[in-house]
Amino acid sequence: MTDKIILNIHHSDDYTDYLFLTAGLTDKRIVPIIDPTPAEIKAQSDINTLVLGCYNSRREPRPEDSVASYDATTHNIQLLSKRYLLEDGAVNATQAELARTTIQEKLDCFLYSEDNLHEYYRRNFPLLWRKRPTIYDNPHLFFAKTGMFNSSDWSYFPLGVLLKAIEENEDLFRAGKKGCNCEEPPLIIDFDTNHEGRYDNSYLLYTWCPRCHSRREVGTDYIGGYESCLISTYRDYDRRQGLSALTLFDVIEQLSISNYV
Repeated sequence: MTDKIILNIHHSDDYTDYLFLTAGLTDKRIVPIIDPTPAEIKAQSDINTLVLGCYNSRREPRPEDSVASYDATTHNIQLLSKRYLLEDGAVNATQAELARTTIQEKLDCFLYSEDNLHEYYRRNFPLLWRKRPTIYDNPHLFFAKTGMFNSSDWSYFPLGVLLKAIEENEDLFRAGKKGCNCEEPPLIIDFDTNHEGRYDNSYLLYTWCPRCHSRREVGTDYIGGYESCLISTYRDYDRRQGLSALTLFDVIEQLSISNYV
């Protein structure tokens, strides 16, 4: 899971530095630093921080080369400055903006992909569950986007709908004997396709116990009942208002403020 990105910008020229610096300008979860020391990176990092190396290549681009590229092995973003810095000192604004947009899209993918939002939701579910009355009372919180896809209309389930579905259909969202040894079975707080094949089943159920706070992953071959319940609950609360502008990160930040009721 990633909730913060550090751009480790290796200085090359002022304009390339500028492109990297402004690519994450509007998102406070992105921290660009030019030529940071290892100590500076460590001071800004935690276990959920992704550090991306940001480089400029001055080589001659081939016709098929993009102005910006990402290497998943090294976690490096590379720009080809000869695409936007011309020999006469002028700037090709189209290529420069393409470079910045490509960087932004890659950063957004790390933070706001379905998988990352799923994991962030699960990690913070105890807080969300505890603060659900506050979420229900605030439409901006209620309709914040989660990473759970609604296949019935190709949209995403809002946060409040997930919580309401679990709360109003607790018998359905109890995991039976699949979980801890507490008196009541744990809650099923999320489900997803079994991408990594850790189990023989097609799907994974993620459980959390409100009493002992244990978490489990349980394999299953059927999620139709849970998905149908979410779709039905969404219809009950949908007023065609769309999703909130708040991200799940914003919601957790607001709920984590000590004096936020």
